[in-house]
Formats: sequence, structure tokens, C-alpha cells
Amino acid sequence: VCEELTQDISGDILFFLDIPLDYEEDPEIVSSDDFIFKKYSDHAVVETCKSCSDTVSIPSEIDGVKVTEIGDHAFNKHSYLENIIIPDTVTRIGGWAFAKTSLRSIYIPDGVKIIETHAFENCEYLEEISGAVNVESLGEAPFNNTPWLEEQKKQNCFVTCMSWS
Repeated sequence: VCEELTQDISGDILFFLDIPLDYEEDPEIVSSDDFIFKKYSDHAVVETCKSCSDTVSIPSEIDGVKVTEIGDHAFNKHSYLENIIIPDTVTRIGGWAFAKTSLRSIYIPDGVKIIETHAFENCEYLEEISGAVNVESLGEAPFNNTPWLEEQKKQNCFVTCMSWS
């Protein structure tokens, strides 16, 4: 939101707020057996896992709308989480979404365009990452402190750039 200052004829300072017209409506909170979602009119966001086991499969839709995002911190510190199945409908993996989990490997589907800051940070068992061919935007250090990143650094000295580590 931007503020703009102007003065009216009497010399009083007026504030005008530049409010975007494309704001999102308040989401509906939807709960399934395993997850809590924020449901918007055209998409849903995984907010957290209620009863996650070591293997979790995120649904591609909830109540008729596509699941397009894994929210910030959605699985953060779920230390028992070893395997995750992400549907092709997901386009964004939020910040710290899987940080400090026990993921061993992950396939990032072709639909994922954005991986946010520290998304997989401190996943001490994460040795294999596949897919991720259409990622257009990486937040800061999404794979920091993972065995996968350490192996990539050994194979290619250019991997130490900030977008990966």
C-alpha cells in the first residue's frame, strides 16, 4: 500500500492511499482428515498438516478448487515427515514450508514455479531432489544445510551462489 501526500487549497495535508483493486478475499478455513487449508474462490493453500505420518500426499483439490500453494511453515518442524507427494497443481512452495523435516528425497512437479526462502532448510536427510524443471523464482537459501546441497557444491563450485545456499 502506497501513501501519497498532497495539500488541499486550505493548506491541510491530505493522505491518499493507493489500495490495489486485485486484493484477495478473506479465505475460508477448510479442514480435511489430514490438512487445514485456506480456500479462496479460485485456489487453495495448504496451511498445515493435522495428522501427518512419515509419508504425506497433498490432494490436488479441496472442495472443488485446485490446491496451488504449500503455505509458509506448512510442514515446518514436522520431524517425522520423510516423504511428500506434491500434485502437479501446486505452483508455489512457501517459505520454510518443509524446513527441519526428515525428508529423504523430493520430486518437485513441473507446475512449481516458485520456491520461497528457506523452503527446505535444515532437512538433514534430504539427499535427492528431482523435477524442478520449471522453477522460475528461488527465494533466499531454499536448500541451505541439506546433504543434497553439500553434494551439489562438491560437484559444481558455482552452486554456492545465494540462490541455492
